[in-house]
Amino acid sequence: MAAVSTCPLTQGPRRVALALAWLTGALLVLGGLVTTYRVGMAVTDWPTTFGYSMFAYPLDQMVADFGVTVEHSHRMLASTVGLLSLVLVLVTAARTAPAVVALTGLAVTAEVWLVAEVLRTGGIGGALQVGLLGAVAGLLLLSLVWSDRRGPRAIVNGIHLAVIGQGLLGGTRVLENSQHLAFLHGSVAQLVFLLMVIGVVLTSPRFEGAAPSESADAKGLVGAAWQATGLVYVQIVLGAWLRHTGQPAPLMFHLVFAFAAVGAVLLLTRRLKAVVEEDPRADRQPLRRLRRVMLVLLVVQVGLGLASLAAIQLLSGGFAGRVTALEGVTASAHVLAGALLLGACAATALWSARLLRARRDPAAASQATALEGGML
Repeated sequence: MAAVSTCPLTQGPRRVALALAWLTGALLVLGGLVTTYRVGMAVTDWPTTFGYSMFAYPLDQMVADFGVTVEHSHRMLASTVGLLSLVLVLVTAARTAPAVVALTGLAVTAEVWLVAEVLRTGGIGGALQVGLLGAVAGLLLLSLVWSDRRGPRAIVNGIHLAVIGQGLLGGTRVLENSQHLAFLHGSVAQLVFLLMVIGVVLTSPRFEGAAPSESADAKGLVGAAWQATGLVYVQIVLGAWLRHTGQPAPLMFHLVFAFAAVGAVLLLTRRLKAVVEEDPRADRQPLRRLRRVMLVLLVVQVGLGLASLAAIQLLSGGFAGRVTALEGVTASAHVLAGALLLGACAATALWSARLLRARRDPAAASQATALEGGML
């Protein structure tokens, strides 16, 4: 296995990506609290807060009302995530050719100008929309012109663009006062977090330097991991549907589909056990760690789901009842645990593809060699 570089310039993108993922996890918890306590419209304007610039809203007014405190904190943390995603673009571009660094600098300058205009005018006008599209197009161009390590750099740009899109979606949800957009905003948030987990993996020097080894159990493992990722995400979307409507139908679908999602993850962990125990000499520690993480998260997630449901039905008297502290804690933690499980499944797919290579059957290999010799 190749040595892992400890150069700050090499480690920088991964460290920023990791910080961004953890910060976004905290943002998911705050978003969960916004949904649980039904305070998504506690602040009715955007991008301003009751006419103030978001960053200039008085602290004493913010803490005077619980709903405003949660919603405004959600916005402020989301802005921090957006800024850190921009930093991730910069530190990743710093390792490229001067021309790419210059293009990145121009795109960042355009975005900073956009943010300054939004804060100054308190709204998004036509010129700003055109400027935003220009910044987006510039970042997309950067992802195309990079010739080396295109995957990590493309995902970094994709993360930043996804954060921008998610912010605009959240703002539009407020301006339209739409529960449908609120549901979409919650569902897309999990995909943004998933992109960040992928970014953490792809920017890891250890991932880049990993050498694959043969495994008899590698065939189909990557597909199983992505299948588990998809099923967990469907379960998350069903949960978002339930949380935003409180209707019996999504509750039924969420409970029933839980068996499919849990089964897929358990099947994946079972296959991982065979892989990590197959060859003790092979460096498969990331897969061993991910297997443990998924098992723990699965138990925690099921427990949180049952605790949240019990709090809603027994303490609150249903989804339309008064929200208790137990519901607030368990429901929001349930959202975070689901996101972590989603990310762990995707990370398993990426590491499996990187570390494992299907072992060829000796007889089949000999037969293929003989056929090739005959053709020659």
